[in-house]
Amino acid sequence: MSFTPYVLLPVVTALALSWLAVHSWRRRASPIVAYFMVVVAAQLLWVAAYGLEIVLTDLTAMTIAAKVSYIGIVTICPALLLVALHLTGQARWITHKTMVAIAVVPVLTLLALWLPTGLVWQEVHLAEGTPFPEIRTVRGWGFWAHVA
Repeated sequence: MSFTPYVLLPVVTALALSWLAVHSWRRRASPIVAYFMVVVAAQLLWVAAYGLEIVLTDLTAMTIAAKVSYIGIVTICPALLLVALHLTGQARWITHKTMVAIAVVPVLTLLALWLPTGLVWQEVHLAEGTPFPEIRTVRGWGFWAHVA
């Protein structure tokens, strides 16, 4: 592990998201708050794992931290869709079938990422000439399918 000032931004962001989570928890009786809490928790996981990735120096440990951050990354969009449906008065669309349907791509992305398939990242290596150890990836078609 090595300290770099670049880790301060993820730390400050994590603190702000933690405050937002605690503040939102007080209003958890509303259904929309539950979806919002999922968004905040996913963002918190993403930024915390990225902050850890910044201070790590070993490629294997950095890769694991980057993969953990993907749990938050793939969760944000489906959770935001649930928030948007609720805010626009379309909460009737939020059913078990809908939730399963919007979870398919994120779950498949995580499976492809964590299993040694090379579908999301074909290659992972340390970047050269960066102010802190940083991983670079060669993205596979699974990554682009998730983005789309």
